[in-house]
This record gives sequence, structure tokens and C-alpha cells, in this order.
Amino acid sequence: MICSDVNQEPLPGVDDAGGALKRHGIYVDSKARVVSLRRGRSTPTARLYADTKWRNGAHASALQKLEGVERPSSAVRLAPNEQHRVVQVPFACPGLAKG
Repeated sequence: MICSDVNQEPLPGVDDAGGALKRHGIYVDSKARVVSLRRGRSTPTARLYADTKWRNGAHASALQKLEGVERPSSAVRLAPNEQHRVVQVPFACPGLAKG
């Protein structure tokens, strides 16, 4: 879905990849070339990992171990009237498909 959103390519069964990602607390910023994932125990992103070892917000700690991933000290504006605490994964991060 991230590649579909970045490249503006259709994805079978998904009308709006960016909208679907945002509903789960994942924001793609093509201009800054980062993917921002909300952090915290009760975020939509944390719910994606509810039945895994990354539950309760541990996904943010796990992502920070990857080279190039940053955790801004304050909330980041992701859309008009929308700021969240996030971890930012650069497009160039190993393991992330190039967009």
C-alpha cells in the first residue's frame, strides 16, 4: 500500500491507499521521503500489532533500531489540524521498497 500511495498506482481492492494507511496511523510524505507511524499504546498503529510481540506500542521501539529511523522529540504536523507523535522511517531505509 505504501508503494501504491507513493507511486500513485492503483491497487486491486483499494480505492485510496493513502486514506487506508492514515486510518491505521501511517502517513506517507513523498516530499520528505518518509513514512511516519504513530507511536503510543492506544494508537491505530499499535492496534495493528495487538497480537504480536510488538503490541502496546513496542512497534516504535523496534523500528527505532533500524538505520535512519528517527523519533522526533515533539509532535509532527501530518495534515492540517492533525499532529501526532511518530517514528519516521525514510524511504531509503533497508527493507522498505523504493518509491
